[in-house]
Amino acid sequence: MKKEIRAHINDKLKTYLVGSMEVTGAKDCGKGWRDYIQPKLEARDIYVFNPSFEEELKVGMPTDAFHEKLRGLKASGHWDLYVQEMNKIWKGVSYLSEKGNLMHIMGDKDYVMASDFITAHITAGDKPFGTAGEMYQAWLFNTPIYLITDVPKTELNGSCIYFVLSSGGEVFKHWSQFLEHIDKKYKLKEDLKYYEQKKEEEKKDDTKT
Repeated sequence: MKKEIRAHINDKLKTYLVGSMEVTGAKDCGKGWRDYIQPKLEARDIYVFNPSFEEELKVGMPTDAFHEKLRGLKASGHWDLYVQEMNKIWKGVSYLSEKGNLMHIMGDKDYVMASDFITAHITAGDKPFGTAGEMYQAWLFNTPIYLITDVPKTELNGSCIYFVLSSGGEVFKHWSQFLEHIDKKYKLKEDLKYYEQKKEEEKKDDTKT
């Protein structure tokens, strides 16, 4: 078990994909850009915390369905239940496996703490309130924040741009600029064979279903 944990987490560079999920300009719960960049990071042997995937494990339903549930709890005034559900997102979930082993899915705050750098994405139309909190948390611990956005640097919120730049991070307009930057800074190399292996894994999964 210890060997598996080292192979998957401890010895890898890690990043958390931070960005709006509840209200997004793309109206996709923030899934599109995460699905795009995750394989490119994994091809560089980076472990990726992707809340689009992790959130479903924590709440037991797709992200859009969960947000609909939250809106219902707010509308009906069930605030205690609302807080319980949100705790799953921010604090994580612990449970017993079928074999009786204690398991824990990390909360969003834990993803920030475990990351070597933050990959943040903001686009016009997003309402990234939780994103601001996560960027602030990263800034507190001097974790570099790399923000990819279509918003001009001079038009970004003052605290937002401050958190990014003073954390040792930077703002990029294009994903290619971001990837070029981290390749140079962290001495990374894209493994093109990764994409072939991923396709083979997806084919196997398709045959199983």
